[in-house]
Amino acid sequence: MNDIFFWYLDWQNGYGDALKKTTPLTSEDRTALLQLKRIVSQVKDFYTGNIKDRDEVFAKFDSLHEAWQKEREAE
Repeated sequence: MNDIFFWYLDWQNGYGDALKKTTPLTSEDRTALLQLKRIVSQVKDFYTGNIKDRDEVFAKFDSLHEAWQKEREAE
């Protein structure tokens, strides 16, 4: 769980700044926020409070983290 928390902190750095802007969003901001929306949509079902298969949840987080790393390396 600690790894997931620190991966999240590392990943979300900067997204908050884009959301707080009072000026028009840059294309980089838009790209980052679309990525955030896509990732949140993939994990939102995990926040039901009724998790039956915890291994499946952790496997999904691991796969999302791997996808995030590949996207970061491609930047």
